[in-house]
Amino acid sequence: MFVRTLNRSRKGFTILELVVVLAILVVLAGLVVSQLDGIVDRSHSATSADTLAEITKHLQTYRALHNGYPDGNDTLVDATTGALYAKVSPSLLAPATLLNAPATLAPAQEQLLKAAGLNHVVTHDSTVAFPSDSGTVSQHVVAHDGSSGGVKFVTINVGTTASPTDGRNLLGGAFGIGINNDTTADVNLYDFIVLGVGPKSWMVGQVLASAPVMGVEDAGRYYARPLVVFAVPKSGTGSVKFLGTLASNGTTLNGSLASYYSQQATSRDH
Repeated sequence: MFVRTLNRSRKGFTILELVVVLAILVVLAGLVVSQLDGIVDRSHSATSADTLAEITKHLQTYRALHNGYPDGNDTLVDATTGALYAKVSPSLLAPATLLNAPATLAPAQEQLLKAAGLNHVVTHDSTVAFPSDSGTVSQHVVAHDGSSGGVKFVTINVGTTASPTDGRNLLGGAFGIGINNDTTADVNLYDFIVLGVGPKSWMVGQVLASAPVMGVEDAGRYYARPLVVFAVPKSGTGSVKFLGTLASNGTTLNGSLASYYSQQATSRDH
């Protein structure tokens, strides 16, 4: 007499097993997502640093080739109102004390800009949907007849020794400008204008394939082009100096690198 052993095959998971598997997947997904956030942030910081270094190199190359700085940069000024373009990075706005309200320079300073090659600038049309392409309205700093073009520029807020601003600290820390005296320090001898490298910059097509859009901002909502800073002597004598670059949110090259390495360290700790 043979005893037949029934082999009942299982046709699926039990509810308990499914719950356990789903719980494990949720935990793993959470770990992956947290790491992805850090990867994206580090990528943006690294790309920002690379972009700023490239803009510095290309601007200097342009100057060597053309004996002057590139024209056609964005002023960050609204063409209609004359105020600061509303869609610049929120990091540049109050409560930050980085920038002054747009204002004209002295006629002698305008002549220095023209001599440096910076006589043609672009103001912003607030009706353009993509903020980084809003620089469309051309202006001459010095008109063809030699008169002032009335161009307004955004300058860095230098504050005072007693009441230092974000702008003053930026100039002293990132660009090595003397800031420790309210009369003789370099910070008081110049106006520091900030321009954006947009599609109409004369670097595009010469030393740049296209004007870069920086990943530090939501480019669909805010102006996301790299910024360049020039020092214009208040005396109206001497020459305009290129100081360096800023990301569209006001971050410096060193700041972008520091952010990258900080995020790297945080990622390792987790």
